[in-house]
Amino acid sequence: MNERLRKEIGIRVVLYSLMIVMSGYLLLWLKPAALKEKFQSGACFGTEQFLVNILKHSNIKVAFLCRDRTKLAEKVVEKANKSNHVYSLVEYHYAKEKLVAYEPEKAAGNGKKPVPIQKVVTTDSLTETTGEEKQEEEQTTVREKEEETTSLQVQAEPQTEAVPVLAPAFSLAQLYDYDFLRSNLYVVPARASVLPEDLNAEALLGMDMSIPKDPANPQILIYHTHGSEAFADSTDDLVNTGIIAVGTKLAKELSEKYGYNVIHCTEVFDNVNGVFDRSKAYDYSRAAVLQILTDHPTIQVMIDLHRDGLDESMHLVTEVNGKPTAKIMFFNGVSRSSAKGDLDYLYNRYRSENLSFSLQAKLEAMCKYPDFTRKNYIDAYQYNLDLLPRAMLIESGAQTNTLEEELNAMEPLADILNGVLSGESRTHLGEQ
Repeated sequence: MNERLRKEIGIRVVLYSLMIVMSGYLLLWLKPAALKEKFQSGACFGTEQFLVNILKHSNIKVAFLCRDRTKLAEKVVEKANKSNHVYSLVEYHYAKEKLVAYEPEKAAGNGKKPVPIQKVVTTDSLTETTGEEKQEEEQTTVREKEEETTSLQVQAEPQTEAVPVLAPAFSLAQLYDYDFLRSNLYVVPARASVLPEDLNAEALLGMDMSIPKDPANPQILIYHTHGSEAFADSTDDLVNTGIIAVGTKLAKELSEKYGYNVIHCTEVFDNVNGVFDRSKAYDYSRAAVLQILTDHPTIQVMIDLHRDGLDESMHLVTEVNGKPTAKIMFFNGVSRSSAKGDLDYLYNRYRSENLSFSLQAKLEAMCKYPDFTRKNYIDAYQYNLDLLPRAMLIESGAQTNTLEEELNAMEPLADILNGVLSGESRTHLGEQ
């Protein structure tokens, strides 16, 4: 080997050694663990953005799957393969005997009982419930004293039979004033963020919430996320003496008196397999409602019927048509908190439509039954109201009401809903 070749080899060895040493220093400077964390964090963020995009453009509620930033792809694939909806960690089996159809042509005059829908649907759903979702799922047991005293009085003055009027209790000019509208018609807890554009009365009242009646196809779904809710004189037979019995009365009123085709889901979602769990009830009810809407795409109205939880000294009762009647409250979720702003993981693409539906119902109630409704309540979360434009959560009375008072309330409530859904209420929106 000549001298020149030896020198070239020596230079190469030195260069390669320097490159190895420099690479080592470079790797130490870059901190591989931090690089790995940044890469996983970026991948996680990208996946979450992708899931949020799905959420915003579909009826599927998506849970974030990658908070621990490990095995991201495997988790997404595994959970997606186990469920049509990447949403809940629990299994839910939808029972056919819990879905009752009320068809006007069958209900009128023949004395036959509504029959269960003869179809079995099984939905496996999985979720990792965040703290905020648990807040969303928990109904307030005792409401803060944010509502006007008159709406919580022990006994209201008797109310005569409803007489329709051609104007709301307030002029349109007053309703178009955000501050006036919010203070007179709404209760908003501190945790919720409601903006002037949310309560733009001109826009909300300009939306047509009416639907054509179609007795041949399901149009209205009534269900109960908290089906175990009971009243002052309820027995252990909650299906016949609790909130589900009240839903049965509302379904019959809407079907037999007003001609809508109604499906009443009588499944209990807050007590599954003997385990009482209100925090997962919205997961269970969402899975069932999504399946019902898939099976019956003609449904345009969705009502989650509850009863409120108040201090035992409060009795929400008035008198309608000579009957003691529980007061009701229309309830919305805006998916926006005061602390965090818009809650993308609880996105509600139908927020404006939901608010329009409840506002029009509230004004119809004020026209026909002035003392029957409390102020509309708006909270920070979603409550599964993102599934349809005409979706509403309704609180009927509270645990201090009797079953009779609750059943009596379904007659004026059905009348109010029919007023909005038939379009008749629009004649009540003129200037005084």
